[in-house]
Amino acid sequence: MAIATQQAIEQQSIVAPPPLEGSKGLRRVTWWLNLLEKMSLNLPKGTYIYLVDSQLWSQYETPNHIAIHVQPPKDKSKVVQLTEATLHNLINKRLTYKQALDLELILET
Repeated sequence: MAIATQQAIEQQSIVAPPPLEGSKGLRRVTWWLNLLEKMSLNLPKGTYIYLVDSQLWSQYETPNHIAIHVQPPKDKSKVVQLTEATLHNLINKRLTYKQALDLELILET
């Protein structure tokens, strides 16, 4: 998925977000995850989201609430893996969730 993301950026299928590190980067990703949660993706309650490049775990806890920076799952919970670039493009509506799945920019387990 990380390789597919890099290829999509090189082929200009998606856009790379401007780099941000530290607390600014965490604030931006937190904002994006909160926006993602509002996109009605029909992910089941308890689904974990893992941002591969920043190694950040989040979890849909209840409708309209996502917990950011949680511990990884200890059981066989549903996990959605993606990169910040994919998240950026989803939030900016340059890419649909289905397109990201089809392009292997998102991995669901």
